[in-house]
Amino acid sequence: MSQWSRRTQTVLWVAAVAISVAPDTAGWVTSLFSSSSGSYLYGSGISIGSCEGFEQWTMHIALQPWYRRLIDMPYLIVIPAFLIWMVTRWRAVGWVAAGTLGPVMACELVLLGYDVARSDGACADLWLSPFIGMQITGWTYGLAPVLLILASTYRPGRRAIRTVAATTVITLILGVAGDMPRPRTVLATPDDCRQAIRAPQIDLEALRSEVGNLSAHQRRLAFICSSRAFPGGHFVPGGSPSDAVLLNVGRRACQGDEQPPDRELARLGVRSPSLDQLVYLCPEKVIPQLRKLEQERAQRDAEYRREQAKAKAYCKRNLPKGPRPVRQVTELGHGGESGSYFIGTGDDGPSFDKVIDDGLIAAVGGTVTVLTGTEGNLCLTVRVYRKAPPLTLKGWEKVVEVGFDSPDGKTTVGSYSGETDLPPLTASGPGPYRLRLHVRGHGAPEAFFPEMPAEHHLIVVYPGKSKKRKDHK
Repeated sequence: MSQWSRRTQTVLWVAAVAISVAPDTAGWVTSLFSSSSGSYLYGSGISIGSCEGFEQWTMHIALQPWYRRLIDMPYLIVIPAFLIWMVTRWRAVGWVAAGTLGPVMACELVLLGYDVARSDGACADLWLSPFIGMQITGWTYGLAPVLLILASTYRPGRRAIRTVAATTVITLILGVAGDMPRPRTVLATPDDCRQAIRAPQIDLEALRSEVGNLSAHQRRLAFICSSRAFPGGHFVPGGSPSDAVLLNVGRRACQGDEQPPDRELARLGVRSPSLDQLVYLCPEKVIPQLRKLEQERAQRDAEYRREQAKAKAYCKRNLPKGPRPVRQVTELGHGGESGSYFIGTGDDGPSFDKVIDDGLIAAVGGTVTVLTGTEGNLCLTVRVYRKAPPLTLKGWEKVVEVGFDSPDGKTTVGSYSGETDLPPLTASGPGPYRLRLHVRGHGAPEAFFPEMPAEHHLIVVYPGKSKKRKDHK
């Protein structure tokens, strides 16, 4: 078998080593003199559902740690092989090194050829975007150490050398020429998103019209932007994962194809797209689903309102009668996660700390906090008077009275779980007031619809200067 001289073989091996370490060496030197900046990943707008090679490379091969390590650091194979060859001069070392590194470096080219052959070239843009020359140059550069090792191991004829050299030069020239017109990317800047996504449409017909007025490119833009949390949120144009990966996941969802496992998607930094995002890619499929969900939501809301009205009527029927107040309102209260509600317009922190020790009610300054026995619904009625009403104990398990101040005369009932519809409790304007709390069912099990609330609270408020607590029952 024809071979080069040892000197020529050594030169070829040294060239292979130099080429394999050059990118990392250049990056290290550059990092010494410049600050790091985030990279920008472009994505192609080509549908990759039919580009099986690209899909396998993106979803599986490119995620393998050993693959990325060899692609980024081929010298992990080249340098040890060179050192072993220098000691032994065995040609087998070159064959093993080329056989190990070659398939890794040629993997993308082989899959590109597979996709192009199956799709009549439709997948080429996906593989080669955004810069054809840069992509081809990268692949050629990655194969160079493999070719040099092979050349040092087996001396090719002049015709083979000329063929390889000519192919390499022509490939690089065509690659550079291919970069002259910049390929159209899916997503460039947040401004693209502002053009593609308008204000959210609540009405489905308006949404259908809005999406219908977008071009195919704008719809892809809108999907990418919504997937990247635009407007607001952590919007990273061209971030990882690439636009092409997001589009692939979206189109697979539109087609009803089985998605990769959640673990795989998580490794890619992708979440399964929502219907609000998919509406841009396949509105004809998604809008009927959104309409169905809207109808189901309307039915649930109507059922909820009926249950609320039924529970409120139950609360009113089971409320003991009393003297005619200035105002009386019955609502469904909520203990919420804190298991409490408060009366007042100031800071409820001190009274909340105090009520934890008391177990039912505590007043500090202008705020009164009440602990509930449930985190769910309870019957809550307020009665507002301009003078002290007669004391009513019948029908209640506990009756406790405290004093509080209302600096603005607009004291209301508040809750950590949300606002209440109860009116102001201070009928005589600013000044001191007394609050009488009536409670029953405080220790009852929590009730859920369609069960009626088991806990009942009646709050009676009237003007009074005393701040002394009274436990009537």
